[in-house]
Amino acid sequence: MTRSELRTSRPRSIVGVTAESLAGIRHDPIEEAFRYPATPTALHDQIRTRVGEGPVLAALDAVDRALFLPDDERIRELAHLNVPIRLTEGLAIPQPSMLATMAQLLRLTGEEAVLEIGTGTGWGAAVLSRLARTVDTVESDTTLAASAEGRLRNLGFDNVTVHSGDGLLGLPDRAPFGAILLTGSVQEVPQALMDQLAVGGRMVVPRGSTIRQQLYRYIKRPDGTMDTAYGDPVKFMPLVGS
Repeated sequence: MTRSELRTSRPRSIVGVTAESLAGIRHDPIEEAFRYPATPTALHDQIRTRVGEGPVLAALDAVDRALFLPDDERIRELAHLNVPIRLTEGLAIPQPSMLATMAQLLRLTGEEAVLEIGTGTGWGAAVLSRLARTVDTVESDTTLAASAEGRLRNLGFDNVTVHSGDGLLGLPDRAPFGAILLTGSVQEVPQALMDQLAVGGRMVVPRGSTIRQQLYRYIKRPDGTMDTAYGDPVKFMPLVGS
């Protein structure tokens, strides 16, 4: 994989994450995924090449994506392939290796309160719940939010709270958050989310137009400004408010 130059406000390390670690971050080619069998073991091996052994890989292993997909055999056949799964015009389940990369960039210790914007079926929140103290996740589609809430509750993810509303406004009553993850793209990061990030907190955001996006990672300084780093192009569906 080619690596492009990383531009960052600090050229060396950022709170334990080397600036270079964002270079080369992009979606793994979809065609490569179909060279592997659709098994948990094969998916584990592909994710491991992205994030190595550790808690993020363990979290992905522990949360079966198939449990968060519709009861449709054709769709569930894709659960253990390293591909995003588009369910409707406005809903896609993330590519496992990309979710793993984003979670890795959050550098979670298990003590954080995490805010996820864009619940979808709840799979991302479930994975994050294995890495954090609590997860608040916001979904603009009320039907999706109710479905995800029921699924997460039935599967025993008790440290996840699902909220229905405009995720781009965040959850000021629950702030500050030690980490914030956006599961869809925005052209500009809302100030509300910047304000709700704790000092030293990390936010990972796919940012850009519908044509070109890059994965950004922000870390909040004590004076309220942000250390910023970004990597290679990625492709996410846009986030929308309620």
